[in-house]
Amino acid sequence: MKLSKNDYQLFYKLMWSLQFFAKEKTDMFPEIDNLEDYTELSMEEKLDVRNYLFDNLNLIDEYIGVNPQNFSTDELDIVKSWKKAIKSDFFIERILKKHSIFIDEKDENKTKVYAVVGLVSSFNEMIPKNHLPLYINTVLLPFKDKIIYDGLFNTYNIFLGTGMTNGLKNIYLSAKQNKTIIENLEKKDINQSNKEILKIEKNFDLELSSLEKIAKKLRGGNGQHPINGATFSLIKSTIRFAKLATKNPNSSDIDNLLKELDKVYKNANNLEDIIYRMEQ
Repeated sequence: MKLSKNDYQLFYKLMWSLQFFAKEKTDMFPEIDNLEDYTELSMEEKLDVRNYLFDNLNLIDEYIGVNPQNFSTDELDIVKSWKKAIKSDFFIERILKKHSIFIDEKDENKTKVYAVVGLVSSFNEMIPKNHLPLYINTVLLPFKDKIIYDGLFNTYNIFLGTGMTNGLKNIYLSAKQNKTIIENLEKKDINQSNKEILKIEKNFDLELSSLEKIAKKLRGGNGQHPINGATFSLIKSTIRFAKLATKNPNSSDIDNLLKELDKVYKNANNLEDIIYRMEQ
């Protein structure tokens, strides 16, 4: 996914003006004294100015106070939102239809997963899938209700082994499962929002309790084939696990979940042994 033409034109209009304002605070490109000439610089030439800007976010307040281009209130609000910029190293783990997955794991205790959209081009137009995961340095920015990057990124030429690739995949799948993928940098408490989403998920307790009552009537023994009793035990343990797992996924007791899952595995293994013995 990428921004509409109107949106990416608006983004660059605001960004180049802000960067030119920042440039004027430095000795970079002294020969350039107007916004039009600055806009004509290549992306690579703008890189140092960009880095200076996002290392000195106080410049955004200064810019808004001066408002050199007489931008509207709505336009200045977009610029103000860029104070929430995240300048970091990211892994682009995968490219999806709606967005691309950026993982920031500099701090192992605070690994974050972001859903990022492209600007003029979508990421699948810029990055071959066989280059993923790709390690880059860029700046993530809020833009309206989306997260974008600032149009500039450097790639690191490093080899990612299978272990690292699988680890990043698991980070993404965990964030997807727990609904912690960040899609908007301006939300005050995304974790709380995700908890509220999880709280309104369907409660399956009534259906599972009904299945549990039916399963209690399933009994092996009395001359039946051993596969019957083993199958019934697996059914009962699976239902018990399902009741515990779906009761409140956001605050489940992990230790008890694992204990119940272990019982499911044991019953499944017992059933597998019976089936193997049937083949002999």
